[in-house]
Amino acid sequence: MKLILLAIGLTSLMLVGCASTDTSAAAENRASRNFDFEVVDDNNQVTHVCRTERSTGSNIGRRNCRTVEQVEADRAQARADLERAQAPLVSPPPGG
Repeated sequence: MKLILLAIGLTSLMLVGCASTDTSAAAENRASRNFDFEVVDDNNQVTHVCRTERSTGSNIGRRNCRTVEQVEADRAQARADLERAQAPLVSPPPGG
């Protein structure tokens, strides 16, 4: 009798362990940690992008709002920094 109960318990445990998780729910949970929202003016144009960010070692979020121009400038600067950092990797060797 104990062996039957043990077998049923192990089988149910294995079935629970094989249950799949909903990856979209997990991705949504990760995305909700950094809450993004946009500030829209009277003409339905996005003027600012705000994000709640937590500093390293803290659970207290701080709202960081930037204009659309600042966001684009930061993206362009990051792209330029990345290209400059990768430049030595793609340049030909000296002499040829």
